[in-house]
Amino acid sequence: MANHLLSIDGLPKFYSIIYHHFVEMSIIAFADLGLADLLVEETSPSGHTAEEIADKNNWNSDLIHRILRSCSDVGIVEQIGDDRHFVLTKSGKFLTSDHPSKTRDFLRFSLGSWARSVGSAVPQIVRNGPERNSNDIYHLTDGVNLYDWLARPEHKEELNVFSGAMTALSLQGLDVVVAGVDFSHFRFIVDCGGCGGTFLAHILENNPNVEQGIVFDMPHTIKQATNHEFEIRKIESSRYKFVAGDLLDPTTIPPKADAYIIKDVLESFDDEKTISAFLSVRQACEGKANVAVFIVEAIILPDDGTRNNWCANGLDIFLAASFNGKVRTVDEYKRLLNAAGLEFVKVHPINAPASIIEACVNPIRQT
Repeated sequence: MANHLLSIDGLPKFYSIIYHHFVEMSIIAFADLGLADLLVEETSPSGHTAEEIADKNNWNSDLIHRILRSCSDVGIVEQIGDDRHFVLTKSGKFLTSDHPSKTRDFLRFSLGSWARSVGSAVPQIVRNGPERNSNDIYHLTDGVNLYDWLARPEHKEELNVFSGAMTALSLQGLDVVVAGVDFSHFRFIVDCGGCGGTFLAHILENNPNVEQGIVFDMPHTIKQATNHEFEIRKIESSRYKFVAGDLLDPTTIPPKADAYIIKDVLESFDDEKTISAFLSVRQACEGKANVAVFIVEAIILPDDGTRNNWCANGLDIFLAASFNGKVRTVDEYKRLLNAAGLEFVKVHPINAPASIIEACVNPIRQT
C-alpha cells in the first residue's frame, strides 16, 4: 500500500496543502529579507520588534511583524515578553547567511521567485506536447541552460545562492549516504559535480585509506570553491584538490581514478546527456579495469511497502520543468548504463532521500 504525504482525506487535505503554501510564503520572505541576520545583529534578551528592524532599513514594519508572527508558528522565531518582540530559535539560526548548512541559500533557490516561475510553467509544458523546445525550459534564463546562465558575470549573486543550495543538498542524509558504501578500499576518488567538496570531505574524513580525492566541477563553480569543508575536518591538503572541467568533455575529467562519484548531477540531464556523461567517464577510465562509478541522487525505488518515494516524485516535476531532467527508476538507470557500456552492479536503497547506484567500468571477472 502506498504511503501518502498527507494522511487526511477529502477537502481538508487540500485546505492543508494551501495553508502550508501560505506559511511557505512567509518563510521565503523571511529568508530573502535576511531577517535572521538582522535578529542576531544585536543580542538582546528581550528580543527585537518589527519596528526596530524596519527603522534601520526603511521597511514596512507592519508587514515585517506579520511575517515574523507567521514564522513563529513554525518555530523559526519565538515571541517573548509580549506579542511584539521576537528572538531566533535554534532552527531559525540555520537561516543566517553565514550558517555552514547554507539553509538560507537552499530555501531561496528551491522556494524563491525562480522556482515559483518554473512551477507555474508546468501546465504549459504539458500542453506543448512531446516535442519540447528550449523556450519550455530556458524561458527564465535568456534561452540558455541554468548552468551557462549562472556562469555569466552579471549573475554572481545567483551563482552564490545556487552553490550554497548544492552544499545544503550535500548535507542531506550525508552520514547515512557516506556510510552506505565502503569507500575504504579506494585510493583515488573523483567527485564529479562536487561543488564545494562537502561530500568528498566527509568521505576522506571517514576513510583515511583514501589517499587522493578530487573535486571536479564546472570552471565557474571551482573558481568560487574554498578549502573550508576540508579544513574544518582537518584533512591534509595533500589529500585533495579542485579541478575544473566538464563532465560531458572526457578530456577534462581526471583520468584513471579508482572510483568516480556523480552526485546530484544526472537528474538535471535528459537521457541523451546522461549517456554522454557515462561515456565520458568510461573514456577517462581507458586502460584501467574495475573502476567503480557511484550515482548518488534521488531514485524512485520499487514500492515494497517500506519505502516512500514522495520526495523523489515531487523533485521529479521540478527537474522536468527547470532542467528537462528527471528522477529515474533503477530500471531506467540500468538501461542508460548499458547503452554507455557500463555494467550495473547493485543499488544501495538508502532513501535519505538519495540512494546510490553502483556501476563498473571495464569489469574483469574472476574465474
